[in-house]
Amino acid sequence: GVPQALYVDAKSVFVRPATCNELAAGIAPVTQFGRMCAKLGIRLIVAKSPEAKGRVERVHGTNQDRLVKKLRRVGIGTYADANQYLGATYWPAHRARFAVAPLEAADFHLPLNPHLDLAHVFCLEEQRVVGKDWVVRYDNRALQIVPTARAKRHTGPNGRILVRETRAGDVLLVA
Repeated sequence: GVPQALYVDAKSVFVRPATCNELAAGIAPVTQFGRMCAKLGIRLIVAKSPEAKGRVERVHGTNQDRLVKKLRRVGIGTYADANQYLGATYWPAHRARFAVAPLEAADFHLPLNPHLDLAHVFCLEEQRVVGKDWVVRYDNRALQIVPTARAKRHTGPNGRILVRETRAGDVLLVA
């Protein structure tokens, strides 16, 4: 299922300050991670008090500090070996030591929307402006839009278009 909320710190991966244009337009700034969470219906709860920030940082710091040392100690040097070690050894031992049983056994995860295409959730998205020559620039590439009647209805020169790059490397233009 999908969690209802995630408790995060104020790192720029999760939240970011608004740009001048966003402030002027009254648009809430969203990171790629925040956009993905919004599509899944996950609310981000940003830790703002020093105590809350410390709680989040301690968990991350504990894992980063312990994990790096343990990987070195057992001679792991590849991602595949590290992933195997995480699943078989590290996480079971970490949970046994630090896990706290929930007060209620109920699972509050929400079901995943079956109509949601996860390839279009877990992707990078950026707004781009269509040039006068019907070209969109993205990732050092020029993407030509064929100016068909349908394309002219949805966008045109100086119009905005969404460029979506999937994990597989496919680049899609969404009007």
